[in-house]
Amino acid sequence: MTTSNQALRQEQRYVRKAAIVIALVFVSIGSRSTPLLAANPVPIINQPLVPGSAAPGGPAFTLTVNGTGFVSGSTVNWNGSPRTTTFVSGSQWDAPYGWAPTEMIAVKGLRHYGFNNEADRITINFLSTILKEFLRTGTILEKYDVEKRVAEVKGLEFGYKSNEIGFGWTNAAFEEMYSELPEDKREFLLNLSGVSGNH
Repeated sequence: MTTSNQALRQEQRYVRKAAIVIALVFVSIGSRSTPLLAANPVPIINQPLVPGSAAPGGPAFTLTVNGTGFVSGSTVNWNGSPRTTTFVSGSQWDAPYGWAPTEMIAVKGLRHYGFNNEADRITINFLSTILKEFLRTGTILEKYDVEKRVAEVKGLEFGYKSNEIGFGWTNAAFEEMYSELPEDKREFLLNLSGVSGNH
């Protein structure tokens, strides 16, 4: 057996082992009789947010959210969508961009633990952004600026510097998230500026 064949077989063994570990983790999580997040309190935000306002295009700032019931790993949604990160680096994977797969995973997790209003709000906001941009451009795109609710990507230093057209995961996530949205809430997608609160 050649050295390259041995290396390939070794790599295949590592991949199989990793797949088994991942499968066991998912089975372990899925088989628990109580939800992992059941003990977490529902956070309450005390006003005001600091700062209370900021000028569009102004200097960078840190938004402080005051409240109770936050636990390690709590996230803050921006314009109704969870941010993949709070770190603005110029990378396509960091703020302010939202990606269909991460939005869908967040929504499925919320639904799994009974946070249906939150899942509906995020679904409506993300899908209405896709719909708004589709009506404007005639295309479905790879990523969206969830702060401005647009598909324009500017200032990217790492990763794709363009927004790729016709991305399959956006199409699939749109269909999946739409199918899980209750029928009486689907009309809110037509509010192209998004929704807030308990829709």
